Amino acid sequence: GRLYWRSLVVRDKRDVRDAGDVAAECVAHLRAASNHGRIRPVITVFAADEPGLAAPRVRNDQLVRYAGYNTDDGVLGDPKHVDLTAWVEELGWVPPTPAYLLRMAGAKRRARNALTD
Repeated sequence: GRLYWRSLVVRDKRDVRDAGDVAAECVAHLRAASNHGRIRPVITVFAADEPGLAAPRVRNDQLVRYAGYNTDDGVLGDPKHVDLTAWVEELGWVPPTPAYLLRMAGAKRRARNALTD
């Protein structure tokens, strides 16, 4: 409704074209949207295509999504992102190990407990 539109933060980044700068602005977008735990609506606008100059591309529909993997038992994770996951792995992305994910979950739990103690 109207409250959403009144609180929408628009980040005009049409001058940003370098891949590293686009990545940095995506991180800044996530920080602005998470707003220290008080989620707020944010949109970041990058440049449009120009003749002879392609605009920056974000390949998925949201910056943070779950990976998807085909397994013998079906899809593990988000079925919508199986192709995207395979593509970024071909580019060199290495998914986190289960041990890493467990450590991060434990750290998050300890941080949450410290805030409520």
